[in-house]
Amino acid sequence: MILFTAFVVTVALLLTPLAAAFRVALFYALIIYIILWLEPPSRHEGVNYTLGMLFLGLILFAQFSLIIIRVLVREFRAKGMVELKPYPASPIFFYTDLLLACSLGGLIGAKIFIAIAWTLSTGDGGFNAHYLVTLIGFTLFSGTLWLLVVMFKKHGQSQSILIVSVFAAIFFYLAILSVLGSFYPRYVVGNAAKIARDNPYCIILEKRGTTAEALEEFTFFTMDKQRYNYHATLTVHRDGERSQYYWSYRYGRFVKDKFTTQRQCSPILHFGEKLTKYS
Repeated sequence: MILFTAFVVTVALLLTPLAAAFRVALFYALIIYIILWLEPPSRHEGVNYTLGMLFLGLILFAQFSLIIIRVLVREFRAKGMVELKPYPASPIFFYTDLLLACSLGGLIGAKIFIAIAWTLSTGDGGFNAHYLVTLIGFTLFSGTLWLLVVMFKKHGQSQSILIVSVFAAIFFYLAILSVLGSFYPRYVVGNAAKIARDNPYCIILEKRGTTAEALEEFTFFTMDKQRYNYHATLTVHRDGERSQYYWSYRYGRFVKDKFTTQRQCSPILHFGEKLTKYS
C-alpha cells in the first residue's frame, strides 16, 4: 500500500503543474505525519516498524527533492538566473501553500531533532549540546528569514519563496525544540516526584545501567533511549512495597506496568532535589 501510494504521488509530482505538485507533496507529507502522530503508543515497535519508518522517510525526502529539482530547473534553465515568475495563483493559495511549506519544514526539523537525540543518547554535555543546537538553529533561521524578506521585496509571491520557507521552518523548529528539550530534566524529575509524593523514590537509567545522579542525564538529547526496552525506571517505596514505572516518550510520563527489571536502586526522600545539574 505504501509503495503504491508513493508511486502515485511520485507520478503526480512529475507530471502535474509545479504549483499543484507542490501542494500534492505537502499534503501527502502532512497526512503521513498525522497518521504517525495518532498511532497508539507502543513500547515494543519491532524491527519491521523501524525499517518501515526509515523507508517512508526516504520516500518523503526523495519526493521533496523532486520538487526542489523542478524549481531549480525552471529557474536556471536559461543562461544564468532567469527572472522569477510570479506565483500563478491568488494570494489565498499562496499563503495556504506557505503554511503547508512551514508545516513540512517543522516536520523535517522535528525529525532532525530526534535523530540528534538518538545520536547523543547516554552521552555527556546534554545542556551544552542543547545550547549549541539552539544557537545554530536560530542563526540559520535568521539568515533564511533575511533571504525570504529580500526575495519577497524583489520578486513578490513566487514558488521559490515556498522552498526557502521550508528551510526556514526547519531551522526554527530545530531551535525551538532544542530550547524545550533543555527543560526536559525538570519535566521528567517533576513527574517522578508527583507520582512518589512524600514517599522515597529513585530513577534508574536502563541503558546506562546506573542510578541517575545529575539533571543533565535527563535532557532530551542525552536521556537514555532504547528501541525495545525501557528508557528509565522509576522505583517508589510505598507502604512497605516497591512500585515501578517506566518512562514513555510518547505518553510523556512514567507509566505503571507489570514488569521486572534486573537493575535496582535505593529509594530516598526528595530524590530529585539531590540531583546535581551537571554530571
